[in-house]
Amino acid sequence: LPVAIALVFVAAWTVLDARWAWNLLRQVGETGAQYAGKDARERRLAAEDGPLYAFIERVGARLPAPPARVFMFADAHYFRGRGAYHLYPHNVFFEPYRNTLPATTLLRPGDYVVVWQRRGVQYDAAARKLRWDGHPPLTADALLVEPGGALFVIR
Repeated sequence: LPVAIALVFVAAWTVLDARWAWNLLRQVGETGAQYAGKDARERRLAAEDGPLYAFIERVGARLPAPPARVFMFADAHYFRGRGAYHLYPHNVFFEPYRNTLPATTLLRPGDYVVVWQRRGVQYDAAARKLRWDGHPPLTADALLVEPGGALFVIR
C-alpha cells in the first residue's frame, strides 16, 4: 500500500509538472511574439497598458519641464498608478487605493489634471469650467482631449 500511494503521488506530480512546463513554453512563445526585437518604447506600446502609455506620451509633450504638479484621475487603481509612474519625475498626486478625487480646493493655478477613463469628470469648453464629483467647478483650459482621456491646466 505505501508503494502504491507513492506511485500515485509521483504520477500526479508528473502530470502537474508537465502541465506547468507546457504553460511556460506557451507563455514564452506569446511573450516573444509580443516583445521580441522591439526597443523599450515599442515594448511599452505593445504591453497591455499600451494605449495609456501612448496617451501619457502625448500628455508629457504638453507639460512643462519637471517638476509640475500633476493630478492623475482614473477609475481603475492600476491605471492611476501606471499613469502616475509614466508621468514621473513630475510631482504626481493620485489615490492608489480608493477611487476618490481630491476636493477642487486643493488644486491651484498652474496644476495639471490628467484624466484617463474616469467617469464623473465634466468639462464645459464654452465656460472653461472643470468639475468632478459634485465639487465646485474650477477654471481650466483643455490642452488635450481624446476618447478616454484628457489633460487640463487649472487657471
